[in-house]
Amino acid sequence: MYTNDIIKFMDNINTIITFIESALQMDEIIEFKLTDLGDTITFSIQRGSHNVPCVEIDKIDDDSLKVIYASIAAKYQSNMEIGALSKFKGKDVTWSLAPVIGNNTLVEFISPKEKDQQWFYEEIEKSTMQKGLR
Repeated sequence: MYTNDIIKFMDNINTIITFIESALQMDEIIEFKLTDLGDTITFSIQRGSHNVPCVEIDKIDDDSLKVIYASIAAKYQSNMEIGALSKFKGKDVTWSLAPVIGNNTLVEFISPKEKDQQWFYEEIEKSTMQKGLR
């Protein structure tokens, strides 16, 4: 791993946080998506039924999505509520981690990878336990 790759990755995280900061200043509901595509992660804004790409991020390792999530969670910890979305295809269900920040900003983390699906489940369970809902 090269230092320049890590610096670029961190710059991309800062760009994501800048988009979130801007969204928090607006009155409208804003939905962002971080989608793991294998070698890259796309960061986009959901506008109606369209995803408008904002940033394409080269992954630094298999846990890059977690690093982005941890950075956002650290920044907005007191203002973030953990949530999840599910999609059904036949008998299979795919989960995404979907925290809400403030009153109007959703950041959906999407990955079909089994490892990430397990991580999503663990984050949701941890949040549920902390709220005393389990």
